[in-house]
Amino acid sequence: MIPDVGYRVVVVEDDPDLADNVRELVDGVPGVTVSVCHAGAPALDIARDDGVDLAVINARLPDIGGVSLATRLRRDHPAMEFVILSGDASLDTAVAALREGAAGYLQKPFLPEDLHILVERALGQVRDRRERERLQRDLERSELLYRAVVDSVSAFVVVIDAAGVVSVCNRFGEETLELPPGGLVGTRFEQCLASGQPRVDLAAALSRLAAGRHSAPLELPLRNGRLVRWRLSPFMLDAEAARGVLAMGEDLSDRRELERRAVEAESLASVGQLTAGLAHEIRNPLNAASLQLELIKRGLPKLDAPTRRLSDRVGVVELELSRLTALLNDFLNLARPKMMAREPVDMGRLFADVIELQQAAAAQHGVSISQHVDDAAGSGLGDPDALKQVLINLVVNALDAVRATGEGGEIVLTARPEHGRVVVGVHDTGPGIAEEVAGRLFEPFVTSKEAGTGLGLTVVRRIVDRHGGTIRAARDDEGRTLIRFTLDAAPA
Repeated sequence: MIPDVGYRVVVVEDDPDLADNVRELVDGVPGVTVSVCHAGAPALDIARDDGVDLAVINARLPDIGGVSLATRLRRDHPAMEFVILSGDASLDTAVAALREGAAGYLQKPFLPEDLHILVERALGQVRDRRERERLQRDLERSELLYRAVVDSVSAFVVVIDAAGVVSVCNRFGEETLELPPGGLVGTRFEQCLASGQPRVDLAAALSRLAAGRHSAPLELPLRNGRLVRWRLSPFMLDAEAARGVLAMGEDLSDRRELERRAVEAESLASVGQLTAGLAHEIRNPLNAASLQLELIKRGLPKLDAPTRRLSDRVGVVELELSRLTALLNDFLNLARPKMMAREPVDMGRLFADVIELQQAAAAQHGVSISQHVDDAAGSGLGDPDALKQVLINLVVNALDAVRATGEGGEIVLTARPEHGRVVVGVHDTGPGIAEEVAGRLFEPFVTSKEAGTGLGLTVVRRIVDRHGGTIRAARDDEGRTLIRFTLDAAPA
């Protein structure tokens, strides 16, 4: 029995009496609304205006053949069914009707129950097709819902098949890895991790899962340097599917950065208290010693004895006093950071100012300094003077590194947009920085220079931190030093 859900039936019969009889028979089916017409053209109009689920069509009509009419109706209503009624015992008509997908073919005269059975069968097919379409729509909505939920999670959601290939990755994962939609799908999961030990640790964890053993959370860095805590668990879509792994990843980079800043701020606060208390006491003897050295230098030429060796020793003391003064100034910069302005800073203009200040010193050693600002980078948001101090410090360090090669070289300042921020880079063609130093380069007293204090880059990171950015040192593909820091982008 057809459920009462509403169906549109069109009876197309040029014999008015037979048309009424057919209408009465079809009207007996629950949920059916019947329209009657005696030619093909009115049937096309009815179908166009009201739609049609089933057409009961006479094989011969005044204006068009019944099978041709059914074909035209189906062109606009692909889900409809049709039944052909024929007064001719023509096999060709029956074959043509069935070839076009007729739900039934009745030879006149026919029994009422035969027509009733065909109509119910045809409407049953319409009902089943509607149900399949509804289920398909529900499935698509469900998939969209689940995908939206997964994509809204601020964590990695990755499904790995038994071969270690990614079959699902949510939007957060793709954006964190800086990949286009679907960019990780079809690749091996370990390729998103940093090379070396992280990939070894992942392989061991996957082996434990494959053996049915539990895997503890893993903290593994990505290839772009971000640190992620992974929780791996077995995953099986259905009983017949191959066993896979669900990898849920929490990005720890920002949290660890906040923890580092908190520890550093606490440490620098202690240093600041100590420095502020000692600064006055240290400056007085420094000034006195410098003054006495100057007086000695002026008096040396007046002495009768050879004074060259004594002059050299005075120069050494003077140099060491200068270094001590610079160290004291670095401490004071850490202990008493000034208030930072927050205004749009044109990166191209800032780069040009820094290059102008350092161009002469670089040219003496055959080093060129240039800039490249992405057209979409716009302006950064920050304190112009403080950012100039950052770039000058980084350029001076890069210049020292390139100069050490004795072969000249190049320093390039870059700026590009990235997720609402501006990424500033300082690239140099020097010998590169050792990996064991790169990760600690911005810590106090860590330096690769023989005469460096290690506080200059600590001041740089302090300034970047106060701008809400991050700074990292790394080696590029050719082993050269690359330092990047981030700023908030100024509103357009």
